[in-house]
Formats: sequence, C-alpha cells, structure tokens
Amino acid sequence: MIDQEHYDHQRFSGARTLLEHADLRPGVVPTDLAGRKALLEPMVRAAWDCEQRGGRSLEEVAAELYAAADLMESGDDAPLRGITGTPEVLRAIAEHVAIWRSTQREADPVRTSGELAVRFPALTDMLVVYYGQDGIAVEEYPDDPRRSLQVVVDDWHPWCASYMPPLAAQCQEALTLFQTEEALEQFFTADHGGDSCGLPWLEWLPLVIDVVTEHLRAHHPLRWQPARPR
Repeated sequence: MIDQEHYDHQRFSGARTLLEHADLRPGVVPTDLAGRKALLEPMVRAAWDCEQRGGRSLEEVAAELYAAADLMESGDDAPLRGITGTPEVLRAIAEHVAIWRSTQREADPVRTSGELAVRFPALTDMLVVYYGQDGIAVEEYPDDPRRSLQVVVDDWHPWCASYMPPLAAQCQEALTLFQTEEALEQFFTADHGGDSCGLPWLEWLPLVIDVVTEHLRAHHPLRWQPARPR
C-alpha cells in the first residue's frame, strides 16, 4: 500500500530543492520581482544543470510550484513542509522558472556552494555519512583509506551497479571542476562537512573511483541486451 504522506511530500521535491536556500515568508522574501529572481537564480541554474543530466525539466519544477500554490490556497498544505511563501509568490516564481531558459543570463556566473552541491548528491552523502563527524568508515579504519572504502562497498552491495557509477562519475566531475587541492578542501570539507580519510583530495577521489570500479569489474560485470545483436 502506498504511503500517502511520503508520496505527497515527494511529489514536491523539485520545488523544495529549488527553494531550499530561500526563505519566502512574508516580511523576509524580497517584495520586488527582481529581488526574488536574484535570490533564486543560483538554484534555478542548479535545476537547469540537473535537467541537462536527465533530471526533471524546469517546466516540471514550475508545474510543482503551481500545484503547491493551489494546494496552499486550498488549506491542505501538509505536503508543503519546507516550502514557504504565499500562493502569489509561488506562482510568480513558477512563471520565472518556466521561461528561464529563454531569458538572457550569464554564460559563466560565479556559482554558490549550495548550487554546486546539487551536482554531487551521491559523493557528498557518502563523504558525510561515512567520513564526516562520527563517520562509520573512518571510525573503523582511520589509517587505511582503501579498507575504509570497503565499508561503503559492503553497505551498498548488492545494489552496486545502481549506486557506484554515479559516485565514480561525481568524483571525476569534482576533479575536473575544482582542479586544486585547496578548492576541493574548501568545498567538500569546509563547506559540506566531508572528509578525505587523511589523504589529499587529489589522491582520495581517484582512490574512490579505483575501488568502486574494481568492485564492479570483479563482482558486477555489466550484462545488457544490445540494440543490434552481432
């Protein structure tokens, strides 16, 4: 049987992510449209980045915002935890999101840490849960980074083919995007509470890629149905 409360909460997850860093309560949110656009621009860019990777489209996020406004007006706003603002404000934001791709925008903006974090959900979650404060992997093997990753592998097995390729891809993207030890340390440790198990980040992320790839090669060789069998 479906968990109605969970379903109702999750069907607004796109809108909730978009508004994660915006307090839209009356008296807090900018009253002018330009101010609201500036406040939300980083997370609209993040939503667009997610769309380019196969996530929900900006139009789908806008539809969630319109639906949230309607639900708020009806008085049945229990599923809207984490979504603030008035129906009028939510509809104005929805319209902005729906037409955002056709508006003039910066080609290479200065991005925010919260915006960039949307690119690394699997990696930041792994780094915090297993290697952050009281992380279970680093507590078990504080002086052996490779063995500590086996804790992660054991927890994720047998769903490795679903979880590990995105993790490896996000490690590689982090190396490509941040490029220096200082930038990686600032973003993953200072900003988001992760840890590199005592290694430099420029060694740690390649090690994560190696360990998960080795496990997949040894235990989960990919099988699929070719579109055009030879």
